Amino acid sequence: MHEIMHIANAYNWQIAVRHFLVTKGVRYLSDLTDPQLDDLLSRMHGYVDAAETGASLPDCLPAC
Repeated sequence: MHEIMHIANAYNWQIAVRHFLVTKGVRYLSDLTDPQLDDLLSRMHGYVDAAETGASLPDCLPAC
């Protein structure tokens, strides 16, 4: 949970965590199962990778 929030705070992606929680029908990270936490952490690492490699949509500003 700490690493998920560290990534979310570093990139200002708290909304991505909130969206994931909503899709799972829970209110808090602590309500997620271990496999769900692993899935979210994997997604957050994917977002970081996309941001670091500049994988932006054509109509968006480049990732920094």
